[in-house]
Order: sequence, then structure tokens, then C-alpha cells
Amino acid sequence: MRLYIVTCVLAFAVACGSDEDGDPAIGSPATDAAERDFQRKLNSSLPAEQLAALNEVLEAWVMEKGKAPVSLEEFVREGYLKRLPTPPAGRRFMIDRKAVRIVLR
Repeated sequence: MRLYIVTCVLAFAVACGSDEDGDPAIGSPATDAAERDFQRKLNSSLPAEQLAALNEVLEAWVMEKGKAPVSLEEFVREGYLKRLPTPPAGRRFMIDRKAVRIVLR
């Protein structure tokens, strides 16, 4: 369910495949394309693409819960992601609480 919310937010952001109310239709080309793009970024070996995907999840989380999670592992526990991407060696993904963004440190 949470991954569906993330997908809907992504599809809405690209503003394609909307129904009369402006919401992406389940299984619409826009929703499918947004999901494929999200998964591609999440599974990318490029840190910038992984960060973009994680920040999309963070945006969906904040829209639903009103605040950032305590840790990134909450994305997995709450069903927003199946797993967290692997950061580059010697670095880690962290939540920048002031900017409400995920950064690589």
C-alpha cells in the first residue's frame, strides 16, 4: 500500500494519465512509467539516482505522516520500500532534518 502511495505521488508529479479528478489511475501508463522510473533510480549504481528515489519516498512519507521518519529503516518497516539501496563504500544515506532531505555522507 505504501509503495502504491509513492507510485501515485510520482505519477502525479509527472502529470500524465490523470482521471477527471486529476488522480493517476491504477495501472495507467503514467503510474506504470513512474513505477519503472522509480525502481530504476532506486536500483541504480549511481548515488544521485538513489538519492532522488529516496527523496521521493521521503516526500510521500512527509505528505502522509506530517514529519520525517526517525530512521531510513522505517521506510522498509512501514512498507514504503522493499529494501534500502546500498550506498557507496564508506558512505551512508542520512536524513538531513533541517532540509528535510536525504543526503549522502
